[in-house]
Amino acid sequence: MEHSYRNSRREAIVAGIITIVTCIWVVGTCAALSYGQPVYSIGGIPNWALWGIFVPWVACLVTNIWYSLIYIRDDDEPEKPPSAGGPT
Repeated sequence: MEHSYRNSRREAIVAGIITIVTCIWVVGTCAALSYGQPVYSIGGIPNWALWGIFVPWVACLVTNIWYSLIYIRDDDEPEKPPSAGGPT
């Protein structure tokens, strides 16, 4: 049971770090590229939206796919004790 708790805690910490880094990137990039700056388009998308929203979403998608397929592993289920008073 301790092993499962440690794995869950580690996975939650990594997911939290990914979320915090993404929030800092999105807010910082959108603020830096939109306020008081000339806005130009890249393929019809404003530069602040491309670098501040679209690119981080794609990066998070790739990171989460890697994280879930490569990094996270299933834990063995603990053996369940026999129930008392049940049918045998």
